[in-house]
Amino acid sequence: MRTFKSVLLYCVNGIKTERKKMGTIVDRNQLVEEMQIGHSTLTKYISQGLPYVDRGGSGRLATFDLEACKQWRQERYGKTADDDESMQQARLRKLQAEASLAELELQKSHGQVIPIEDVAEELADLFSKIKSQLLALPVITAGLVYGKETVREIQAIIDEQIRIVLIELSSKYIKEEEQEDELTRDIKQELPQ
Repeated sequence: MRTFKSVLLYCVNGIKTERKKMGTIVDRNQLVEEMQIGHSTLTKYISQGLPYVDRGGSGRLATFDLEACKQWRQERYGKTADDDESMQQARLRKLQAEASLAELELQKSHGQVIPIEDVAEELADLFSKIKSQLLALPVITAGLVYGKETVREIQAIIDEQIRIVLIELSSKYIKEEEQEDELTRDIKQELPQ
């Protein structure tokens, strides 16, 4: 027959043995951090049978055996912390991409950015005008320089014709900017103060 002391000693030794078998004991916050999961995921895991050392309650914090919890998750889901980390990184990249897209849409709605197709079309139109005007220069200047006797007179005529072409090309864009400025002023005047 066992005495109370021997039973008590047996229980204490059993607890010590169990503690030696256990790994690192952590609380809820440490477990979330170590397993790289959210608190809601931990709550779900607990409801699915995640092992715990002490469930907590009445002012006591729940405690968990970190290694046992990691093993439980590995057995149940086949996941390791690295899997969760790469998943979290993928989610973060997705959120960043969505935020960038939303920011771009906002800038587009405020007229701060324009679609690349519009820019390409505008540049193609501009280069076409430059090309046609430059190709027309020899025809225009040939008649104007005919009969001139000095190089200086010829250079002055060619210089003047080049400047005329440049002014014509830039005046289109200056007019558009002036129209946009007038439109902005009109809109601001219509807004309540």
